[in-house]
Amino acid sequence: MTDEYAQLDVATGNLEAFVICLALGTLREMRDGNVPYEVGIWTLGRPIFSRNSEIEKLLSPETLRVLQAADEVDALAKLAGTDKANEWLDEMIDTLQRGLKSLPDPCWYARWAGMKIEQEDAH
Repeated sequence: MTDEYAQLDVATGNLEAFVICLALGTLREMRDGNVPYEVGIWTLGRPIFSRNSEIEKLLSPETLRVLQAADEVDALAKLAGTDKANEWLDEMIDTLQRGLKSLPDPCWYARWAGMKIEQEDAH
């Protein structure tokens, strides 16, 4: 992992939609075998990502449960096999899809912070 970071600002009112979309992509890639199950440990399941009092105020309990469970998929696969892990991933994905559908506006707005970004061409 690198010590250099790029900062992305996400509008607070759009945070749930942004996090759900990010999590859906990650969990689907895990389920489809495109990334190893341990990706859940080092991305969505990291305490710095989902176990923060400020974040916990902005995300639904269902979304938080899925994020916090993402670090357990690798262990489940080792103990019970990939079929069981994939079933659990499907349940997590279903939960997030329901959450996204329930949002009044599933769009999200984000911008790169601290970087000079060219304005989009208005064509």
